[in-house]
Amino acid sequence: MTELPWWAQAKDDDEVANSDRHPAAKTFDGRRLAEERSELDPSDFALRMESLSGLPLAELSSRSRSADLTRGRMEFATLAAGRYRLKVSDIATLLDRHPNSVTKWLNKGLRLEREDPGFKERLDHLDAEISRQS
Repeated sequence: MTELPWWAQAKDDDEVANSDRHPAAKTFDGRRLAEERSELDPSDFALRMESLSGLPLAELSSRSRSADLTRGRMEFATLAAGRYRLKVSDIATLLDRHPNSVTKWLNKGLRLEREDPGFKERLDHLDAEISRQS
């Protein structure tokens, strides 16, 4: 196993490579590694997402079912839970919605991320901008 360059310095098969030794490392689909993302609490994430997406939290929390809001909710849930590892229950509290609704948005968002290059590109852009803000 240690023939691969990133395992050459490993002491055993279960050792995880230190990302500091491999600054250009990316996930298989080209995204930055999760541990390189900013750790955000739900309210910080919401503030950043609100300023970047153009959709106020109050609108995402509303009962409206417009196509733009539905897509915004899917983006919010997919980034928050899928990439920033926030809890679905925290996202639900933030949006004043039932956790089942957030799970539904997350599942649809994850499917769109795989199937729709435009949706994935938007998520990647938002993700990069959210991480860049300090």
